[in-house]
Amino acid sequence: MKTCSKSIVSIILATCLLFVQFSSSIPAHALDQTDVSSSVMKQIISETGTQLASGIEEKHITYKNAAGDRTELFAVNVNLKDKNTALYPGTPNDGQDYGMQSVRDEANAAIKNGKNVVSGVNANFFNMATGEPEGNVVKNGIEIHQASRSDETFFGVLKDGTPVIGDQTKYNQIKANLKQALGAKNILVKDGKIGNTSAIGADIEPRTAVGIKSDNTVFFVVIDGRQAPYSNGISMPDLAQLMRDMGAVQAVNLDGGGSTTYISRTPGEDELSLKNRPSDGNERLVANSWLITSNAPADHAFASAAVSPADKTYSPNSKITFTAKGKDAAGYSAPLPTSGLNWSLSDPAFGQIDTNTGVFQSNGKQGTVTVNLSYNGKTVGSTHVEIAVPDTFWTTNSNQTLQPGASSNLGLTATYQGRYVQFSREDLDWQISDGLGSVDNSNVFHATSGKTQGNVEVKFKNTNLSVNIQLQIGQDPVVVEDAEELTDDAAVTSNWSSSAGKRGESVSVSSSGYPNSPVRFGNHAAKVNFDFTTGQKASTLLVYAGPTHGSYAPGTPTSVGMWIYGTPEAQGLQLWTGLSDADGKNFGIYMPPVDGQSGQMGSIDWLGWRYVSFPIPSGYKAPYKLRTDGHAVGILCLKSGLPNGDPMTKGSLYFDNFRFVYDGNTSDDLKSPVIDSISVDGKTYTNAQVNVTTAIHEDTSDAHATGINWDRNRIWVDGTEYTDAKGHYSYDKDGTFTLSGYQWADGVHHVHVSIQDNFGNETVKDAYFTVNTGNGTKLSLNPKGKDASLGGTYSLALSADDLSNVKEVTATINLGKGFPVKGVSFAESAAGSTYTYDPTTGDLNLTIQNDGASKQAGDLATIMVSVPATAEEGTKIPYSVTEGKVTFAHAQGTTFNASFSTTPSEVSIAAAYQIQVERMVVGSDGIVQVQTQDGQPVSGAEVSMTLADGKTQSLGKTDTQGKLASPLPTASAQKFKLIAQKGNDYSFAVSDQSYNAQKTAEPSNILVGATQNPKTEKSVTWMTNPLQSEDRSIMQVATRADYTDQGDQAFQNFTGTKKLVTYSLDSSAIELNSAKAIGLKPGTLYVFRVGDGKNWSDIREFKTLTDSDQMTFNVFGDTQVTEPSGLEDFDKILTRIENASVQSDFAIHVGDFTDDQTIFGEADMTAEMFNKHPAFDSLDMIHVLGNHEYQGDNGVKSASMLAMPNSNGTESNKTGTYSVDYGNMHIAVIGWTDNVDTMKKEMDWLRSDMKATNQTWKIIATHQPAYNKNPADAQATMFHDMLVPVCDELGIDLVFNGHDHSYGRTYPLVANTKASVGTVYIATGHTGDKTYDIEPNDPSVFEVIQKDKNEVVYLTAHVNGNKMELIAEHPDGSVVDDVTLTAHPADKTQLEAAVKSAKALNLNDFSIIGQNDFASAMSHAQKVLDNADAIPQDVISALDDLSKAQDALKKSANKTALEAAIAKANKLDLSKYKDVGKDAFKTKLQDAIATYDNNALSVDDQKQVQTTIDALNQAIADLQLIDESKDDGTSDPSNENDISKAEQAVQSAEQSRAQKDVDAAVKLVNALPNSSDKSALTTRLKAIHVNSNNSQENKNTSETNKPDSNAGKDSQTNGNNNENTGTSNGQSDQAGEKAAGSSDRSNASTDSSSTAEKHSNAKNIQKQDKGAKASSLLPKTGDVFNVWTVSFGVILILIATGIVMRKKEN
Repeated sequence: MKTCSKSIVSIILATCLLFVQFSSSIPAHALDQTDVSSSVMKQIISETGTQLASGIEEKHITYKNAAGDRTELFAVNVNLKDKNTALYPGTPNDGQDYGMQSVRDEANAAIKNGKNVVSGVNANFFNMATGEPEGNVVKNGIEIHQASRSDETFFGVLKDGTPVIGDQTKYNQIKANLKQALGAKNILVKDGKIGNTSAIGADIEPRTAVGIKSDNTVFFVVIDGRQAPYSNGISMPDLAQLMRDMGAVQAVNLDGGGSTTYISRTPGEDELSLKNRPSDGNERLVANSWLITSNAPADHAFASAAVSPADKTYSPNSKITFTAKGKDAAGYSAPLPTSGLNWSLSDPAFGQIDTNTGVFQSNGKQGTVTVNLSYNGKTVGSTHVEIAVPDTFWTTNSNQTLQPGASSNLGLTATYQGRYVQFSREDLDWQISDGLGSVDNSNVFHATSGKTQGNVEVKFKNTNLSVNIQLQIGQDPVVVEDAEELTDDAAVTSNWSSSAGKRGESVSVSSSGYPNSPVRFGNHAAKVNFDFTTGQKASTLLVYAGPTHGSYAPGTPTSVGMWIYGTPEAQGLQLWTGLSDADGKNFGIYMPPVDGQSGQMGSIDWLGWRYVSFPIPSGYKAPYKLRTDGHAVGILCLKSGLPNGDPMTKGSLYFDNFRFVYDGNTSDDLKSPVIDSISVDGKTYTNAQVNVTTAIHEDTSDAHATGINWDRNRIWVDGTEYTDAKGHYSYDKDGTFTLSGYQWADGVHHVHVSIQDNFGNETVKDAYFTVNTGNGTKLSLNPKGKDASLGGTYSLALSADDLSNVKEVTATINLGKGFPVKGVSFAESAAGSTYTYDPTTGDLNLTIQNDGASKQAGDLATIMVSVPATAEEGTKIPYSVTEGKVTFAHAQGTTFNASFSTTPSEVSIAAAYQIQVERMVVGSDGIVQVQTQDGQPVSGAEVSMTLADGKTQSLGKTDTQGKLASPLPTASAQKFKLIAQKGNDYSFAVSDQSYNAQKTAEPSNILVGATQNPKTEKSVTWMTNPLQSEDRSIMQVATRADYTDQGDQAFQNFTGTKKLVTYSLDSSAIELNSAKAIGLKPGTLYVFRVGDGKNWSDIREFKTLTDSDQMTFNVFGDTQVTEPSGLEDFDKILTRIENASVQSDFAIHVGDFTDDQTIFGEADMTAEMFNKHPAFDSLDMIHVLGNHEYQGDNGVKSASMLAMPNSNGTESNKTGTYSVDYGNMHIAVIGWTDNVDTMKKEMDWLRSDMKATNQTWKIIATHQPAYNKNPADAQATMFHDMLVPVCDELGIDLVFNGHDHSYGRTYPLVANTKASVGTVYIATGHTGDKTYDIEPNDPSVFEVIQKDKNEVVYLTAHVNGNKMELIAEHPDGSVVDDVTLTAHPADKTQLEAAVKSAKALNLNDFSIIGQNDFASAMSHAQKVLDNADAIPQDVISALDDLSKAQDALKKSANKTALEAAIAKANKLDLSKYKDVGKDAFKTKLQDAIATYDNNALSVDDQKQVQTTIDALNQAIADLQLIDESKDDGTSDPSNENDISKAEQAVQSAEQSRAQKDVDAAVKLVNALPNSSDKSALTTRLKAIHVNSNNSQENKNTSETNKPDSNAGKDSQTNGNNNENTGTSNGQSDQAGEKAAGSSDRSNASTDSSSTAEKHSNAKNIQKQDKGAKASSLLPKTGDVFNVWTVSFGVILILIATGIVMRKKEN
């Protein structure tokens, strides 16, 4: 039943939405109908209404006021009770810094940050030069600007959604409860009554206002003005009346004039568009705006259509094409259906409409036509137009000017009852004077190509209406004021006047005459002298001047311009010009920004002459003239004297040639001439006569270049002009002018040249040269000391190299502004000298009389300059001699110029002290420390504080440690500057602020971070109040089991750290605590709490992780919100994660945890959200730093709060780059960067980091996407260009990113191309309320992309070995994506090589000990190689096992010599020996055979083998022949010694395996006669492997050292057998020889059958070919053996063989 109810409610809501949307698609049938009534509106011409979104309605009303003037009004009503609507302050770039942007750009910046703006108006009054608002600015509950004056008002919205209007008193009362607020001016309506209607600007102006109705509905009104007859504007009284008539009980005036702007989103479109006509002709850049937002989601599914044109009037018989745009339920764009659409007329009597194309043909019937668009028979859109014959036909200017070839509609306008009528070429009859031009089918007139004039008459057919226009084709600029009449003061008084504002400023006008003062053209210019030094500070200061007579310029000029000479004292001031139109209406134009300037108004930033153009705004009736009431020009000082305002200076500006310009068409030469060089520049001369030549040329790149005006070139040396120096100054029109024939005093000289072209363009250049003859005429200005001491006095000395030669000196020294001259001390010989100082210019004038000085170098004058203690760090004192003249005691001649100068220089200012601000928290004393520049504490230094209002007060003096504690800085949260002083020593001013302490002593906002070892560590941070908590940070941890048994006694303490963290924008401070528990047990449940030893958090618990390859984790990001409501979806996500059937082990946040690091409230609300969900007490959170972690900070604050490890990242970005291992995953975090060099270093680190890991999964977490989907950030491709190739190189499995706020998953990619195995890139979406449009740079790489940008998404990943199921879900659990990924296959290259190497081993060379382990390791390795799903840990394990097993193998002991000894013993005929020693012999032989059969003996047991050989040989030696005269047949006495030597050589070669030993042994063996001994030794030699790994070398050695052909038959047989066997199974010849030797040993004694059987079994175990070599060692004919013994041995062998065969068969 509950589900059914919900479904019914949903259907009803959806139906309502569709109805509202459809109704919004049908404009109100307005034209001459209205639901608005006001006494201000004498006649309502038209009204239209449009529903922009739920709760937001737009109106456009055209009316005539009481004076009959047409007025255009735009209004938007906002129902704040609708949960989807809100008001939001628009600011430049949606930030907190002041500046200027158009309303539309501010809205688009907010849209980029996730706000759905549907409408907007301009708001606060502001400084047009800097963009600083005049009133309050509160954004998202944070005050970011205070009102500049106490009479400012405001409009705002409380945190509960209630709109409010008030003055500063009310603002201060409710400031803490304001969510949004912007400044305003006059409160027009208060409590339903008319309020303050005093004029702002002219009487009638464009205006913007906001009102609040009794039901708290808010409405904004925008009225266009200054554009008659389109719209004249409104007065303040009428605006107040209008607001009240429209329902306001409270209303306030916002900024108006050219700032008045209204934008909105047209239904069916996604972009905002300008709806009104700003009087500047375009959108003015403003300080801030009110933006109306709607949270109604866009699904871009067709719901209805917006049809146009709407509410327009057309002439009869017009052909009108109607069009439609699809809309979704929220008014956003939607594709129109491709079929099923049909156009129709509600009343076919008006004509015909094409049902498919929407083209309507009027049949001439007049009235209102309704056009409908239907879809499958249902009306989805409708519009109205009017058919009417116009009752007026006119143009603004009946006398117009066009440039040759120009096109214009001549301003032709038709109206019906005040409504504009659209007409066509067929409606008009044109009569044009011959040769004047022609008209096209769009009623556009095209002027002829030459200069002419004539008449155009245009008649509106079927009426008595017509227009006559006098046209001038081609018009040069017209100069209306050239100032040539200003010849003297009397002439100025007769022709010009001036006036000043009422704030203490003053102004006068005087004449400027060439050549003594600046003139651009002719011989005179107007000099306007202003003085703002006596004006009111922090206000707008104004002075005006202009001619008292003048005439109108012909035609319709488009701009007025003038030449203005910029002076140093005018820098930073603004300009204005005043005009009068044809009706005598006065209006003004502000100087627009000039080259390189931004903002709405330009300011003076040039020196010398410059042409400044003021575009004439539309709406004023031509012709025009300069105002003749002394208001032709205005000089403005805005925000006078403030740090961000204009300078309060005194000086002059020069004006020349005021003119009107037509369509920008001029033949002006606007390129200045060029000074190529001044010949003396930078040179030193050792003779006094120096000629100065200046090379110049005209810039002929200008098509209108006028050439050099050779009569206006000028040259000065040391401040004296020499242009008129006859016989010395000359010029050559080939391109030079020269000053020659003068001698110059020793020292530095300054050359200044000025050149002009024939259009008055001027170029100046300075040069310096030095004369050094040693004639005692040198004067110089020298600094006394390296640096000037802040707050002290700095000295400069005017020195002479021969004081006795100086009689008089006059000099002007410029010291810049702001460094007053404290005094001048003169030399004793110049005691009567004087000086004057002008602080407004920084000029010091010296007049020195010198007499009686001795002949020596010395100082004539020492100048003491004050260094203000308030000078800012980095300030320097400039100094230069601008003019210097000397009279010397010794005559130098008539052509000697006794002048001097200096090269401009400057002195740095150094502070004795520095201030360290340690702690500024409201509620405790502010602490500062004063130190010397080398860090030593300064005691007794007084510290003063200057507040934002300029008030200064002392904080007291520092103690012996240089510290000072004072309650004054922390009396409230405030900004201030601090300066320290002790005696005459100071510090530079330090700007800082104090903060309000937040939170309590009890720990809160507990966050768990990541660690490098999550099995044994846990990192936690928490916040406390910096004034209430103890000075300790402790994390207490115990296992759950121990805590259950022992309670608090089970806790182990881990001491952490704490630091003060401040947030500047909301003036907040907290104590950030952090601690890490270490040495924990993996997979163990723990409880913990944090605190300071006195104040503790509640008990929480976590479980340490293990090495398990089965884990679950979550990924999300871009939580950044500015208000708690933005976290609603995130709250649902955390709840789902908590309640999931499979609990998560950790989580990844891909950045932008909060929005602004200067706002504590944002960090607080997000951290508190995690604290609401206990599951996150246990979950480690791997954090990425996004760009918003760096907003207002360097990333350290966020990294600390989020407990990020920073121990293993690259040094170039240590804060944001690190890696961790969780389960079988290696996760590398790449922090935010937009620096290519930093990114390169991060990629180098990533390579080394990933190559060092053996984890199954290689994962990267980053904020910036490698594959971007946000069109606003489409140019940001650094991560794509630099990260993707590294991922391909390293075989990265997954890259998680945030930033573009929408979910998307790519295919596995390699080189940007889909691959079967590659890197998958996943954009994780957003969990806050900020959204971006979704337009991938490369859609082809994405397998899944979320559809709607408003979808909130989070990820859950289930890891099982090398498989990962990844699920993307909405907060309600609906699935966006579900995919199973496989990690890259493990790299088996090393394992394959190891197995190959191991297989090459000859195991017969090794002891049997360890061979079983080796075989097992080989089997394990092969299984891993064969397993396609093997993971890196499998490969590493197999490599490790194989390596250990191979290392454990040991070479078998060398038994060759033992074998030979046994063979020798077996050949003995014991019957020939005495019984003495026989038993010992038999025992030693048995021992030798046992040793030989022991396959466990290795090289380590070689000594044991040798001992056995020695014992056997000794036993043989101890035997005694019965008949010693007879040989036993086993040896030849003649060669017994040779055999012994050969045996020793062979044994030595067997032990060393050195080639030289083998060669020596071969030589001795080959020398023996053929015998069984030689055969045995030959066999042993063949078995030796020399110490070389090269098989070919061994083969060659074997061939080279092969015994000679005289060897016996046995030797040949053995050799052949060796060649045919042994190599096929990888075994050596040595094995065959061992087998042959064993057969001999079986015959050694009649009682050795058991030994023979044992040896036979041993041979089977070794799997050797026994038969191949046995024949060579069988008893020979000459051997003395009993036949029965041989037979018995054979029988035993056959029996043993039968037993073995039977076992095999069984």
